[in-house]
Amino acid sequence: MDGYAAPPYPESGLSWLNAFVSDIEAAEGNAKLGMYYNYADPTLSKPEADAHYWLGNLERLEKVKRRVDPGLLFLNPQSVT
Repeated sequence: MDGYAAPPYPESGLSWLNAFVSDIEAAEGNAKLGMYYNYADPTLSKPEADAHYWLGNLERLEKVKRRVDPGLLFLNPQSVT
């Protein structure tokens, strides 16, 4: 499709996005706002993704995930496991 690149994304775009998120957080008094969960940021490690995407909800979401998807059918590198 025209308009955006397929992974791997260009480094310049990731740098711009990270700076944009940092500027928004700084303007909000360095509040951690989380991330848009349909955007899997390939630069984040699993622990970083868990902290950014799920904030304080991770433990509760992991319990739900174990109950409703014990076979991990719905899985991606940054999803709740």
